[in-house]
Amino acid sequence: MGKPEIAVVNALGLWSPQNPGRIQRLQILGYDGEVQWPQDNASLSVKVPANILSNVDFTLKVDLA
Repeated sequence: MGKPEIAVVNALGLWSPQNPGRIQRLQILGYDGEVQWPQDNASLSVKVPANILSNVDFTLKVDLA
């Protein structure tokens, strides 16, 4: 299946039923570089770096407001 270029998390959208609030910081655990991640009303979209350590999975650390 491979690594996606963009990972979409609907539960972290501003208007989702889970009501997560605005994201202040996002990291991919085990990756030291910057991560691009626009959050809008519908979802959080994370641009997956090509050089993360795993081709199978990764874990997001999200700091909310």
